[in-house]
Amino acid sequence: MSTFSESALEKKLSELSNSQQSVQTLSLWLIHHRKHSSPIISVWHKELKKAKSGRKLTFLYLANDVIQNSKRKGPEFTRDFESVLVDAFSHVAREADEGCKKHMERLLNIWQERSVYGGDFIQQLKLAIEDGNSPKPRGRHVEATGKHKGGRTQKGHHADGTGRHKGGRTQKGENMSQTHLESDCNTRLKNDDSHC
Repeated sequence: MSTFSESALEKKLSELSNSQQSVQTLSLWLIHHRKHSSPIISVWHKELKKAKSGRKLTFLYLANDVIQNSKRKGPEFTRDFESVLVDAFSHVAREADEGCKKHMERLLNIWQERSVYGGDFIQQLKLAIEDGNSPKPRGRHVEATGKHKGGRTQKGHHADGTGRHKGGRTQKGENMSQTHLESDCNTRLKNDDSHC
């Protein structure tokens, strides 16, 4: 595996897609470099805030994968992610549609069922999602989508940034449903193709 550097992580996060393979591959790399958990979380949080709305849920799924799969090796990621998750959930919820918020709530339910975090902290995260119920920001964000009739952008992608086509598949044929992303959690979401 390649050595860790913040710039290498920034590059990997910029290339992160919402396919299961992409999330799991980066998750394994991060877990391998767990001794750098503090700067990893810092870069993850910074890049999450810079990411386009359509990619933010994928960052949360990456955090989920890292947190759950690193527990056997040590508490670093569970502890270090806890310091930024309330802000991260609040940030994502502010730009999310209702479908995305349902996926976020489902993720929290999984964490609660598996005792990934304590009930009080899960409640803080749920409140962060509720606090994000204020209207979505308007202006540059909306204009920057390049949206045309039918919800497609100039590049043929959906305005949500997923590049989905009929059947929830990308041009490369990867299944984009969030159920696919969570298969490693042995918990299936309802067949809901909404993404934030």
